[in-house]
Amino acid sequence: MAIITKQDWRTIVRRARDGKLLPIIGDQVIGQLLYDRRELIQAWSEDIDYPLNPGLNLSQLAQFLSVQGDPLAAKEEYLYFSKRYLLKLALANRTIDERLANLKNELQRMELAELSAQLYRPVLDDEIKNPLHRLAQLPIPIYITTSYHKFLEHALRSAGKRPRIEICYWKNKLKAAPASRLRLNP
Repeated sequence: MAIITKQDWRTIVRRARDGKLLPIIGDQVIGQLLYDRRELIQAWSEDIDYPLNPGLNLSQLAQFLSVQGDPLAAKEEYLYFSKRYLLKLALANRTIDERLANLKNELQRMELAELSAQLYRPVLDDEIKNPLHRLAQLPIPIYITTSYHKFLEHALRSAGKRPRIEICYWKNKLKAAPASRLRLNP
């Protein structure tokens, strides 16, 4: 594991301020804002009857589902499970009112970012603690995310930017899928 020095941090900060940085934001950033990642992975592995110990490997679970058929099924299942899990946490913590308890019926059509906003999660009033908001404020022209969530897109729009979303087709099968299905956030 490489150690990042004080000089490295200065270089990173300078490049970010100059718009010469290409941030790659993984699902871990989003996950830590919403729920305990370990608990989510464990709960999802149980939900999909994963036969091994997943550890902290979310991609292992997605791969398990994707080899069973439709390559987009893992994405759709993960996002739908994430919404159910987030709602379950909110209900268990009694952080939502009765009106929002009825969201179970709307989960299929609602995006995770929308549900998160309805549940007031993550609670990050302090902009310093919101890494996506901080990144969106920088004069960076390109952001890459490995996440299916639209949190980065929302943060960029909140910062007054107009993001243009592109999808990387890593498999030829995906090129045939409608773009709306790839952007689907069940």
